[in-house]
Amino acid sequence: MAVLDRVGELLRRRIKLIAAAEQCTSEGGQVPGQRMASDETIVGIIGTSCSSAAQSAPPIISEPGQLMI
Repeated sequence: MAVLDRVGELLRRRIKLIAAAEQCTSEGGQVPGQRMASDETIVGIIGTSCSSAAQSAPPIISEPGQLMI
């Protein structure tokens, strides 16, 4: 809803919502984390929704310098 409220833009930068299924497992957090970490257009990630997936995703995401909230 926040992306829609901003009409896809924040501080004159385009923002886009990308959803990923993490399956609430540590292994499930790795795949989306690796995919997003390799995408140079992504600078920040909001997630995960499960603590199990959060165990594996942050180290993968922080390696290229991305931010995870």
